[in-house]
Amino acid sequence: MKNKTLLITLPAALLLVAAAFYLPSYISRAQDRVLLDTPYVTLLENSREEFSDSMRLSVPEKLMLLRNGDLSCIEVGSSSSVRMAMTNGELTLYESEEPTAQTDKAAYYGVEPEETDDAEETRIWAGRVEKVMAELRALQRIGALPQLWTQEDTVELTGRREALYIDNASQVSFTVYYMELNAEPYSMGLTVDGQTDRILAFTLRWGLGEGPLNWGVTGAVSFSTAWRDYWGMDQVDQWYGEQRKDILEGTDAAANLYGGYSAKVDVSFLYGGQSVKIPLYSWAALSRGCSLQWNV
Repeated sequence: MKNKTLLITLPAALLLVAAAFYLPSYISRAQDRVLLDTPYVTLLENSREEFSDSMRLSVPEKLMLLRNGDLSCIEVGSSSSVRMAMTNGELTLYESEEPTAQTDKAAYYGVEPEETDDAEETRIWAGRVEKVMAELRALQRIGALPQLWTQEDTVELTGRREALYIDNASQVSFTVYYMELNAEPYSMGLTVDGQTDRILAFTLRWGLGEGPLNWGVTGAVSFSTAWRDYWGMDQVDQWYGEQRKDILEGTDAAANLYGGYSAKVDVSFLYGGQSVKIPLYSWAALSRGCSLQWNV
């Protein structure tokens, strides 16, 4: 009887040993096949998008990183030969390198986005021009910018590029795009948040004698508080001393008086208990014209 029991249990034991040895490997191979059949790239992209959404930065946080962070910068996007101009809210696309904002529209080569080799890129930048023009009008209304162009002026996009910034400490990233706008008597370089289309920085240029800048009847007294509200900051230092007033309103007069002019101040903002200083700078030279720079 004992021998029979031994004969019965011995094969069972051998089967258990074999299963213990071979089964994990079999299960692992089966799991590998499941993973290989799964669209891993799609899952990875979705997880990255979910992570990006959870780590999305506010405009003030991006400004703090741009001013004080340890960032890496990568140029993204592609170049395009198609140029753009906007008049009365209507966008004109053309391929010629020669036309300017003053060129007769009949001389433009009308180009529909779908007819170009980089249709998607053109469509994106056309949308950005429209959004930035709306942002500029809003900033003019609240006193963050002087009066620049009317709705009837033809504003031309003459330069553009895009960049990805990566915070080396947290690996959180965000995109900004740069554009150059021109319409007499001003040209303007802009840095814009790629997510919200909020303007983060600008350089405004004009010819000496074509100013002073028109800030309206109250002058530039609302400049700092307007940018505080526009960016969503918590606080800003209250200032409107003579030096800062001259930077915003008196560049032309100082240049004519002294033959040249330059001045710089920092405007301190507070967000989430942290302070960030944004530089405001203006200069003028008889041979080069005038410039006002904000957060450049």
